[in-house]
Amino acid sequence: MNGSPKVPIGNICDRATEAFDPRVWPSDTFRYIDISSIDSALKCIVSPKTLPVKDAPSRAQQVVRAGDILVATTRPNLNAVALVPQDLDGAIASTGFCVLRPTSAVDAGYLFAFVCSRSFVTSLTSLTQGALYPGVSDKQVRAQEIPLPSLDEQTRIARRAKETLQSAERARAAAELQEREVEMLQQSIYRSAFFGVTPLAENDVHDAPPVTWGWHALGELARLESGHTPSRRHPEWWNGEIHWIALPDIRANDGKVIDRTIERTNELGIANSAARVLPKDTVVLSRTASVGFVTVMGRPMATSQDFVNWVCGPELNPFFLMHLLRASRRYLFTLASGAIHKTVYFPTVKALRVCVPSRSVQDRIAADLELQFTTLETLKAKVAKQRNAIEALPAAVLRQAFSGGL
Repeated sequence: MNGSPKVPIGNICDRATEAFDPRVWPSDTFRYIDISSIDSALKCIVSPKTLPVKDAPSRAQQVVRAGDILVATTRPNLNAVALVPQDLDGAIASTGFCVLRPTSAVDAGYLFAFVCSRSFVTSLTSLTQGALYPGVSDKQVRAQEIPLPSLDEQTRIARRAKETLQSAERARAAAELQEREVEMLQQSIYRSAFFGVTPLAENDVHDAPPVTWGWHALGELARLESGHTPSRRHPEWWNGEIHWIALPDIRANDGKVIDRTIERTNELGIANSAARVLPKDTVVLSRTASVGFVTVMGRPMATSQDFVNWVCGPELNPFFLMHLLRASRRYLFTLASGAIHKTVYFPTVKALRVCVPSRSVQDRIAADLELQFTTLETLKAKVAKQRNAIEALPAAVLRQAFSGGL
């Protein structure tokens, strides 16, 4: 590769593609490929649409052939690229793609590997224009320079890159299976801890309690508190000493104790809003975005209005309540309303009932779950590390391919 001449991609691809004309299309439907059809991680077309010709979008203009390479020109940093397979020969692509049709001067697999490479993505991204939909032009895609060794060398590199990337994909699929198994293990732990019962209900219709357990109104065991956001128009109410829980915090601390937050308010922010500083061990549940995510305050804190908060009384262990709510997440989601943004409203929250044993049994269960989930978190971290290494492999392989390393 070192010393290979570089040429613009446009010099090794046919310029013209056939135009789609609905007036003379031979059937009533057509296969349509838009950017949403591309899996940018897998670099392939996963969900082409079949549309009536009469409903053809204005951007459905390019007839593509098997072996064509599609490069999305909107948000090139996402690298939504794909090789058109044989079964989509003759499909119609959106004008949101630059269509590259390799000539005999280049191995199609080699060119495809190049448009997947970090150097190609970085170069295109640096040319983007537009704030809402940053993009590049077909001309800019075709102007990108590609190293062009001999055809034999191109074929060898393409074959090696494909083999390595296929191995990486198999490893990625195996890692995904591990992640699903870890998730299933978490569900299994909760089923065992709560004897297969969903320990949360909105009303008196609920599962029969385990022996010695009973159903109680949550409001009888814990004091319900809401949250609020101090006005953003007053910067002097922010960057203080009072930790303030927002949605990014709950996502990072689901099932854990939260000790610090991304943002903090101060005494003025609390005094001039409906926000309240709640005590350590308050249980915090997301009721809007990320419905069902839950944490426990590790120090006195305030929260946004996205949460409902429970200050537990002496008969309810806060960590037991946290796990009870996590174990009931699927049920909680069924209580959320809204077509676009799901929300669990306060009347629903106030009607919640929980299935609990005595406080001493709660303490034991909470301690057991803490040990089990500490082990599970270690396993999750190991699987995540493996997944990150696997996902970094394609970029490393392609970097090698275009620097002479393969």
